[in-house]
Amino acid sequence: TLYRMTGMGMTGLPFQYDHSMVGPNFTAFVPAELVLQLKGKSAQLDLKAGGFGFYGFNQHLITGNWDRAVRSWKGWDVANGDLSFSNHPGYGWQAGIELTVEISRQFGLSFEVNYLAGQAKLPVRGSYTGGVVGGTLMTIPADFNTGKIDFTGLEFSIGVMTLGGGRR
Repeated sequence: TLYRMTGMGMTGLPFQYDHSMVGPNFTAFVPAELVLQLKGKSAQLDLKAGGFGFYGFNQHLITGNWDRAVRSWKGWDVANGDLSFSNHPGYGWQAGIELTVEISRQFGLSFEVNYLAGQAKLPVRGSYTGGVVGGTLMTIPADFNTGKIDFTGLEFSIGVMTLGGGRR
């Protein structure tokens, strides 16, 4: 699956920040799951659990959010970073449920929700220049080697399924 991610949070940083730190990007997502199927007359319920791998292509740091986070963390009035990063693939686990309802002999509607919990290493390095109003600007190294993309949340999906001319 290919997702368009508008922004993602990060963990493993020396500060807390509730806004996206990376994005936008395209993310390749590959699940591997075990499925327990409960079939009814015109509906099917799937209980799913497994793991997944992912990789963000064309990754970007949201530099304005990084600057605001460092400004708050350091107690500065102004901060400007010169940052670079190393992108890595990530992995995690997932669990979910899918309900498929037959609406005709050929088509069905699928409603699915999955909980995803994964991470990918994203060490960020560089420097920050900043300070307080009326003070001297200073430049400090930025070495966030333990930074990780946080791929945690709910995935909702609605789809139309072809049933091959009859019951599955």
